[in-house]
Amino acid sequence: MVSRKSKKAIIISKFNRRYKHCMEDILNYYADVATQENDIVKIQLKDIDFEQMTFSFRHEMVEFEILKPVRYENDKVCKNWGEVESTVVDMCRKAAASKHLSSICLKKIVYPDGPLDLLLVLGVCLLFLARYQPDFVYDTLLSKIPYVEKLRPWNTEMLIATAIIHIIEMWVCLRPKLTYYRVPIDYQLEWYCCAMLDGYMSANRLERYVKHIKGRYFNFEDETLSIEAPVVDSDSEL
Repeated sequence: MVSRKSKKAIIISKFNRRYKHCMEDILNYYADVATQENDIVKIQLKDIDFEQMTFSFRHEMVEFEILKPVRYENDKVCKNWGEVESTVVDMCRKAAASKHLSSICLKKIVYPDGPLDLLLVLGVCLLFLARYQPDFVYDTLLSKIPYVEKLRPWNTEMLIATAIIHIIEMWVCLRPKLTYYRVPIDYQLEWYCCAMLDGYMSANRLERYVKHIKGRYFNFEDETLSIEAPVVDSDSEL
């Protein structure tokens, strides 16, 4: 059984390590603190109890640390730590929704793994290779496949058309999801590279992964019981 003190410490630790974006959302929505406009930095959850959360942050115009208590929605008073957890998670989701964003900050790249994904990647790679080594591709690699030779004159056009289609799919299907799930720029670049190879399948793969981890993203159990690090904003990914 986790004690009252240790449970409180675990919640504070998880917020400060994994759910930093949620703290900013809560300050924006429930405390009217414009964090981005006011150059507020070093936001931390300082304390939490059955009635409120207390955040600390710094401002470039103020020398000392600022403390901001935020009461639970509708001045709710929780009866136990389980209720505290569900209350703050609901507040995280509501605050994120006010920005038209997910409460999930996804720091993860899921590479092509399904048969269709890999087939699309192989097709694009062959088109690209045939652009510079047409004899090797059409006379050696694909020589035994009927009618493939007839595609040789159109290889460049097919490659350009594929690139255009994938760019459109990337812009229309993938880009909004990367924004919604707050994917950091370095991970976004990897997602875009994958989308250039398999187009819409990258967006579909991202959505499937989010559905897979959505129900266990907020986890306030002990570290030994936590979900795997890539799902959330773990220390190794910050």
